[in-house]
Amino acid sequence: MLNVIAQNDSFKKGDNIISGSIGLFSENDKDLEIKSNSISFFTGFGHFIKDNISLGASLGIISGKEIESNIVTDDARVLAFDVFGRYYLNPKSKILLFGQLDLGCGFANDNIADIQTRIFNISATPGIDYFITEKIALEAGFGTIGYTFLKDNVEGANGVSRFDLNLNLGKIDFGVIYRF
Repeated sequence: MLNVIAQNDSFKKGDNIISGSIGLFSENDKDLEIKSNSISFFTGFGHFIKDNISLGASLGIISGKEIESNIVTDDARVLAFDVFGRYYLNPKSKILLFGQLDLGCGFANDNIADIQTRIFNISATPGIDYFITEKIALEAGFGTIGYTFLKDNVEGANGVSRFDLNLNLGKIDFGVIYRF
């Protein structure tokens, strides 16, 4: 049975996947007395246009809070939409490595300053899928390389550009995918 699963784990043109993930981030800077935490939930759909290459879209929500010297200084909620392309390596294994390129937009609500922010981003994320059955895999994406542009929805606001390079385990997304 394991040999059959291992040989059938590669994605073929025409395959589809549905995914769900949860992301966790936590940072505690004791020198500056700043704590940052966030959690994200995403669901997505992908269609394989070629063997091991998929295109898809995802929708998610992110909630984050920053506390400085025991005072909440940031409390935000984000609604995000992404389109993505994903390429899988190790196509004949139960463990598949992937690289994913995302192009996304979102809208953030700052609950403290009562400001809405528009967000645009492009990013690349490495990850791994582990098939526990022929149709179901556990998934982890870790780190990101990307560019983000944010602009508050107030008159005269300037945009903020940010480049991220984070390939450590400080940002991990865990998920499950279902292949059909």
